[in-house]
Amino acid sequence: MPATFYGSAFVPRAAPHAMGHARPAAPAWNGGNRHADIKRWLWIYFWLLIFEGALRKWTFAQAANLLLVVRDPVALLIYFKALTQRIFPFNVGIMLIGLLAIAGLALASLQVLSGGVHPLVAAYGWRCYFLQLPVIFIIPRVLTFPDLQKLGRWILWLAVPMSILMAFQFWLPPGHWLNASAIEGRIQIMSAVGRIRPPGTFSFITGPAAYYPWVIAFLFAALSWRNTYSLWLRVAAALSVVLVLPVSGSRAMAASCLIVLVVAGIGFFKSEQIRRPLIFILVIAAVALPLFSLTPVFRAAVAVFQERWDAATQYENAGGSGTAGMVKRTYNDLAGFVDAMPDTPSTGEGMGVGTNVGAVLMGNRVGFQLAEAEWPRMVQECGPVFGMAMILMRFSLTLFLFVTAWRAFQRDNNILAWLLFAASGPLVLYSQTGQPTGLGFMVFGAGLCLAAARNPTPVFQAGQAGQPWL
Repeated sequence: MPATFYGSAFVPRAAPHAMGHARPAAPAWNGGNRHADIKRWLWIYFWLLIFEGALRKWTFAQAANLLLVVRDPVALLIYFKALTQRIFPFNVGIMLIGLLAIAGLALASLQVLSGGVHPLVAAYGWRCYFLQLPVIFIIPRVLTFPDLQKLGRWILWLAVPMSILMAFQFWLPPGHWLNASAIEGRIQIMSAVGRIRPPGTFSFITGPAAYYPWVIAFLFAALSWRNTYSLWLRVAAALSVVLVLPVSGSRAMAASCLIVLVVAGIGFFKSEQIRRPLIFILVIAAVALPLFSLTPVFRAAVAVFQERWDAATQYENAGGSGTAGMVKRTYNDLAGFVDAMPDTPSTGEGMGVGTNVGAVLMGNRVGFQLAEAEWPRMVQECGPVFGMAMILMRFSLTLFLFVTAWRAFQRDNNILAWLLFAASGPLVLYSQTGQPTGLGFMVFGAGLCLAAARNPTPVFQAGQAGQPWL
């Protein structure tokens, strides 16, 4: 049921050849450069996702607020081109999202007419919930396996300068121009001992926390695609991950990367394509950690991360373990909507009211005006009934991604789809859509997961002569 719930965007593929050769090519509508113009706009969406924060912080700081929605016109152009080329996926999932979007528009209009919500706030809230979601289903109809390989190469290459930049940001004082915030008059989120949580080219640390799980997912694939990426690229990307985790000072980033590694570990005994890359990464880490520990930046980063972990543990769990504190916080984030329901009006407080943009437009200070976590915020903004409908939609989409990726892994040994689910599934489930970077990684990551599951990849069988894997 979940795998077919979102419709006919995915056509069942032929089973792998008995000798382990590549599967038959994807349908004609998904091959070659037939949809090169849509691919071009998807690449623009990707680059804006990576460098939107840099534009807001360093290049066009005066237009920082306007750049919050810079990817919206790109999404609309993608929809227009998909419609004109007759590949827009009118499946059950799109229909469900469309119905919720129409109902949400009616709810937002009611909230505005009642006089409690500014029209721009309601429009921004509706945009956060619905505007970019269809991109998820267009990506697998357009991107081919070579496209995914090309994108993976860029993701791995970018990890190297990104990690170096984050190390510099960590080491420099909070007031340095490299540590500028996208919000005027604000500094970056502090970690501990006077150090910030470096955001790289993103607006805040939430960007790297969503980006580096992609790096790990594609790194596993790169270690399998031996003839696709250079050894130097694979080693450099692995070293970048080892360096950036303590430098980030972010428990959320560490947890996100750990989820990908744990999911990889699930397939350790099943897939040679996971087993060998995992061993490779562990060896790189074992060699790199003693070398990095000789540098003052890395030693300071480890000390700050430990201080941050201890402080957060004491705050969240009253002296318990750090892991228990993280579990407790995650549970509260997911279950908090239940506590929010009794005190929430039936039509909600207003779409967008709980976002930073909503706070500014309504004359309040920047910050969370309602709940910080996504599920309680949806209930508080939209009311108990519509908020629950939104939560169920996010849950069903996450379940669909899981089933699709798991079947691709079970049937085709498709590790990229499986690990991209680990990187993007949690974002689909409860990422903060009111934060533009979180929304972008949720949408594009889910689309990449489906594209990886959809596209043919070489099939590995143990002992196969001339097999192309590591």
